[in-house]
Amino acid sequence: MITVLGLGPMGQALASAFVANGRPTTVWSRSATTPTPAGAVRAATPAAAVEGSELTIVCVRGEAALQAVLEPIGGGTWW
Repeated sequence: MITVLGLGPMGQALASAFVANGRPTTVWSRSATTPTPAGAVRAATPAAAVEGSELTIVCVRGEAALQAVLEPIGGGTWW
């Protein structure tokens, strides 16, 4: 399973491409109004999204946004 955190233009494109190529894909977005790419499964939280994921891609703008998304999952330094 692949996870895409962040569903801006880049995250949408990546998630759609993974689904189109037959890869089970879970997504999460900070905005509840962002549409879920067809065929992807939307998770309620980042932690739920990454559970069991083989590959996680984070598409957010800036370090503060990255920390805000990843810190609740496990904190620490991610890069």
